[in-house]
Amino acid sequence: MVCRVDVISCEGLTKRFGPAVAVNGLDLAVSSGQVYGFLGPNGAGKTTTIRMLLGLIAPSAGQIYLLGRHLPDPRAVAQAGAMIEEPAFYPWMTGRVNLEVLGATGGGCGPGEAARVLHLAGLADVAARKVKTYSQGMRQRLGIAAAMLGRPSLLIIDEPTNGLDPAGIREMRGVLRGLAAEGTTVFLSSHLLAEVEQVCDRVAVIVGGRLVEEGVPAMLGTIRRRVRVEVAATDAQAAARLLARWRARHANGHFLVEHDSGRDVNGVLVAGGVVAESVIVERPGLEDRFLEITGKQDARAVAAGS
Repeated sequence: MVCRVDVISCEGLTKRFGPAVAVNGLDLAVSSGQVYGFLGPNGAGKTTTIRMLLGLIAPSAGQIYLLGRHLPDPRAVAQAGAMIEEPAFYPWMTGRVNLEVLGATGGGCGPGEAARVLHLAGLADVAARKVKTYSQGMRQRLGIAAAMLGRPSLLIIDEPTNGLDPAGIREMRGVLRGLAAEGTTVFLSSHLLAEVEQVCDRVAVIVGGRLVEEGVPAMLGTIRRRVRVEVAATDAQAAARLLARWRARHANGHFLVEHDSGRDVNGVLVAGGVVAESVIVERPGLEDRFLEITGKQDARAVAAGS
């Protein structure tokens, strides 16, 4: 039996700024070797949570355990690599020299460490260029390279693919999965839900500082398969009548039926004399389910305040 260790553990984590509650009773557990996604709309409390995890701000209440140590503990934070918001570098220095300076001041990394992380981040070819000539995507890569210095046990990254083109996003996905395969735990906050769905082992969604959903991306939220039906224009009226037993929307010759069985939907149509052009069962992607989750929470908040 394999024993999984919680690299990040939050219990009742709360942060108040005056009367405003940014994070509200957050319980979170992130196991070793995972790529863990941290999602939420703007203002949900994601960055505030990350700052507490890194010891940059103190919680108002609750407990944080990082790499088995109770915060505040500088030994735990020292074992974590991080990139939050836009990384800052010396613009007149090259990418390589910036990383060598960071390695020397942050714990004495070996002489080959800068070259290693530059290669991982896809910057080996531009390592000798001054950072002031870097694009936003290149600076983002350099920030991730800096976070990987010293082979940290935990990598905490805010928006890792910000400024990257599609090819760069795909490369970064491979980098993050490779790190996890080698045992590094990656905790990332991102608004690119399609990327999160592809790279993350588990995902947490917070709204208004509260954890509202947590689990495997494919199982997040309400699992509701839908059936997309295409019928001839002459059959649209009859199909609408037959499909009225379920919630169904009609647009551009297609019906989107809120039901999980294409067999049932097709059977009802055939029994009513309608032959469909196509019947396709769809499972909503993470983006659809994220919007559903956050929308429901916003509606509940409005109802509670009325």
